[in-house]
This record gives sequence, C-alpha cells and structure tokens, in this order.
Amino acid sequence: WKFGLQIARSSVLLRTKIEFSRRGTMSSKTFEAVDPQLIRTYELAPILASHYGREDAFLQKVIALATRRQVQARDIFDLHLLITSGVNTAALLDELVKYRDRAKENVWAVSYDIFKSQVVSCLQPEYQAQYSSPELWDSMVLTVVNALEGSNP
Repeated sequence: WKFGLQIARSSVLLRTKIEFSRRGTMSSKTFEAVDPQLIRTYELAPILASHYGREDAFLQKVIALATRRQVQARDIFDLHLLITSGVNTAALLDELVKYRDRAKENVWAVSYDIFKSQVVSCLQPEYQAQYSSPELWDSMVLTVVNALEGSNP
C-alpha cells in the first residue's frame, strides 16, 4: 500500500508505503535509529524501527524477482541499490541456487519504459532526472545480472 501523509506544520508530503511479505522470516532483523537525513527531510522526531539487514533484503528481493507473477522494476532498482551499497552478493548466491536463473531472465524482461513508469515516476522530483536515462537503466540491469552470475559489480 502506498500513501502520502500531510503533516500539519510542514509543506512536505510524506510519501510512505506499508509492505507485507509472505516469503518467510529472515534472521538478521535490525532495530536501530532511522537515518537522520530522513528525519530532517520529513521534520520527524527521531525514531527507532525494525528492518531487515542488507543481506536478507538482497535474498528477499532476488526471490521476489524470481517468483512474482508480474515482474516489478522496483525489485531490480532495489537490488541495484543493495549491490552498490556493498552487499557481499557472492557470499549469498549459494542460498539462491533455485532462483538465480529465473531472476536473471526476469531482469532482462524489464524495459526502460517499464522502469520509468513504475519507479522513476514515484521518486522524489530531485532524483527523477538522475534516473531518467536508458543508459543508466542498462547499467543497472547489467550490475544486477553480473551479481546474480557471481561477477563483481
């Protein structure tokens, strides 16, 4: 579910979503402070929240990419962010043996136009221009495929 919240003392619309996963529980949940930049941007009080570690997020995203009925460009976008943030993908590939080939096929199936309509249109305006490039999308796709093949990103 995606929705926006209007905060009384702020002109900034707080874009948020609630996401549910039925893919099972992961082991490395982390309980920590929300990024200070997000707190400042949305004029929030500092809060603590539970979230999955980057490695578990990577595993979940690959499984989602391989098993969704309709492939979502956001899974590729999220995987690219995780890979470029330093997730050790090579250490996780053994856990993804039965999903890797299908995930790679699905990465190749998502065109730039789909990415632009599903992801770029939902980004903050200051990031839309940065991601409005077919060449950048091609680079993101190659980074994800290479990671799934065990190559260094």
